[in-house]
Amino acid sequence: MKLDDILSGIIYRKIIGNSDREINNVSQDTRENFTRNTLYFAISGTQIDGHNFIAQAIEKGSIAVVCEYIPEDIKKTDITYVLVDKVSEVIGQIVSNFYDNPSEKLKVIAVTGTNGKTTITTLLYQSFLELGNKAALFSTAGDFINGKK
Repeated sequence: MKLDDILSGIIYRKIIGNSDREINNVSQDTRENFTRNTLYFAISGTQIDGHNFIAQAIEKGSIAVVCEYIPEDIKKTDITYVLVDKVSEVIGQIVSNFYDNPSEKLKVIAVTGTNGKTTITTLLYQSFLELGNKAALFSTAGDFINGKK
């Protein structure tokens, strides 16, 4: 998928480099198996700053980086940098775009309140299955997908 398409609906400060690149993978962890043409997310955390791993991500196959700043020690000029105010605020939308917005194809029901949530959600889940629908239930009683725990 083209980086331009993946960035649809995202507010960014600046793109440095070619935004017409083909992206085959997305990752926020350089320990993962990177493939060629990975889009890396440099997330600033409370303990670790993902910006410290940009060079490592590039070595492993990243051709584009979503970041808040470009570290001074980065010398690669053939990488595309998408500068945003806060990576953690845009990563969800970018990944959703990359996977063709799967949540738009789902019907989601959430139950809130003090009492009866597990009972109501379990009854709804079982009813949907009995009616021949695919269904998933994620609750304190367990996680179930189409009748399997």
